[in-house]
Amino acid sequence: MITRVIFGDKNDKILNAVNTFMFHLDNFRSVLLENHFPALLVHLLYYPLFLVVMLLNCLKEMFMWWITVIILFGVFLAAVGALATVGFLAYRGYTIYNERFDDDGQPKK
Repeated sequence: MITRVIFGDKNDKILNAVNTFMFHLDNFRSVLLENHFPALLVHLLYYPLFLVVMLLNCLKEMFMWWITVIILFGVFLAAVGALATVGFLAYRGYTIYNERFDDDGQPKK
């Protein structure tokens, strides 16, 4: 869900074309098997292509997920760094103030 928000809903044209080709190839394979075409030849053609296309689909989602995780992790680390910076600056200001002034607020001599 969050990858779709960041990357949008625009589909990959090349991957969609390959998926459409595999859909038509699956229909063609089904027709050949129903008409008693030798199954070994059909499966030798279909399954290697099917595995490559499925791998491409998984890689696309995996890359989108990793890019999203890296972006979110970077934002989280920037927020933590900003909070740590503010905390250290406040502590440094407190120590400088304590070196210059007493508990009453009077300057040290």
